[in-house]
Amino acid sequence: MKSRKFILFLLFSTLSTAQVISISEAYALALKNSKELKASRYQIEANREQLNQAEAMLYPQIYFSTSYGKKGYGDRDSGSISTYSISVSETIFDVYKMSKIDIEKSKIEIDRYKFEMEKQNLANRVLTLYMNILKSKNKLEVYRAYIDAKEKRVQLLDKKLSMRLSTKSELLQGEVDYHFSLMDLKREKKSIRVNRLKLRHLVGLDNIEIPNIDLELIDESLISDMRTIIDGNRDNFEKNIRIMESEAEVELSKQYINSARSEHLPSVNLNAQYSK
Repeated sequence: MKSRKFILFLLFSTLSTAQVISISEAYALALKNSKELKASRYQIEANREQLNQAEAMLYPQIYFSTSYGKKGYGDRDSGSISTYSISVSETIFDVYKMSKIDIEKSKIEIDRYKFEMEKQNLANRVLTLYMNILKSKNKLEVYRAYIDAKEKRVQLLDKKLSMRLSTKSELLQGEVDYHFSLMDLKREKKSIRVNRLKLRHLVGLDNIEIPNIDLELIDESLISDMRTIIDGNRDNFEKNIRIMESEAEVELSKQYINSARSEHLPSVNLNAQYSK
């Protein structure tokens, strides 16, 4: 008895601490928790650093050197000697280095498209899971009503059969319908558990709850939450980012070819040196 009370206590305490989240809150949490989006951000930053290095190849290069020593003949020290020099080198025109900059810019553009596609896919997954849970929770009430009605029908058919007012086949059919309704109820409960587990994985919270919303009486708050997610991805929905990414990848391939061809082309550099 004590163990049963303890289990009930844990169940109620878990339900009481569950965080009820809206669609927009679920999407915001999923954005922060997504490992794929974090990896994409790091990749964009890495390519930006590569771009900085490629652009640095066009900056002026300054070199400075100095030396110090003594001069003498035999055992006699006749003084010291010091020299220093400074040289400046700057690229005026170099097709190969310029092509490297174009390549790094294209890589960043492609990574941004991939990042936006991942955000779009994440929004679709969150919306689908959230709405599936809502639909299943609404179906539970319908199935419970069916079960209650069919259970009463079975009881009525059983009484009629005892009074010879119905047949055995009618009673069996009523029992079959009743058990099918029970199976439908169990299926929806399982669907809720599975989809809630998937949503927990996306948002990064162990204990969440979806509010009970009658989908036949959708309120303004639900519509507003859905609009928030759609507005945040409106550019992605209006443009086919996958096509834009493919076009950018084709352009990147052309740039790789042009870069390989320009590697042996002449370049114009300015070099100046002063020494003393």
